[in-house]
Amino acid sequence: MKKKPVFIGGLMKSGTSLIRSLIGNHSNIFGGLETWWFSEDFQNDYKLLDSKTAQKLQTLYGVNEKVYAELVLKSEHHLSFLNLFLLYNATREGKIRWVEKTPDNIFHLDQLNNFWDNNYVFIYMMRDPFDTFASWKKNTSHSLDLFEKKTHDTVEILSSDDFSKSENHVIITYEDLILRTKDVMKKVITFIGESWEDGIEMNKKDRTEYNLVKKFANKNSTTLESLSKPIFTSSIHQYEEILNQKEIEKIKWFAKDYIKIFQAALLSEA
Repeated sequence: MKKKPVFIGGLMKSGTSLIRSLIGNHSNIFGGLETWWFSEDFQNDYKLLDSKTAQKLQTLYGVNEKVYAELVLKSEHHLSFLNLFLLYNATREGKIRWVEKTPDNIFHLDQLNNFWDNNYVFIYMMRDPFDTFASWKKNTSHSLDLFEKKTHDTVEILSSDDFSKSENHVIITYEDLILRTKDVMKKVITFIGESWEDGIEMNKKDRTEYNLVKKFANKNSTTLESLSKPIFTSSIHQYEEILNQKEIEKIKWFAKDYIKIFQAALLSEA
């Protein structure tokens, strides 16, 4: 269990960055910025040193080109590279494991199962879908139609026996993480097979990640900016001030199955 990689998934703006940051407080676990390892760009271009993918990883993780090239040469394919790349970063910080957070990880469990032969753990973050889309509306250009598709596709996976009956998978809610941070993080740390360490529940990030992303992508990240602040509760029920009634009614209709799973997860954590 000790060396199993940890993957985090969830709808964008559902708390995936926060839980990644808190897990990374553990002395054994390295947590960096999302890699989008399953994207076509990553799979096709990670080995091309002048590609945007390679430049992004080197910049965001502070890995020089020589080391990056050496890791590429040792890799058989993109998942082999991901593992070696994140293990290198973990070792550099005196850690033995890593956590990778990209929201769409949930849609690529087949690749994880094939490469790690189920020898990994997966944390899925759920959040009130009304608040989640309110964050989309406030901070991104993503549409309600895309949100509908993502929730539908997610429900199919979360409802499957492969996910729901696997001991490798767990669902955590954003609301519970925010309101009962220490208790939830104790559950998470036990789930991933580590011993509790005081202070894991404290949000310790500065603006380093925010500044790196802004420098590379030339855009602000409200998510990373929020990680540089103490944990706050003001985003719970924010949808009441952000969404209109038409949006609320539409989400009630298309996300009803997602809401059932979310409410069950809340009850299981109570």
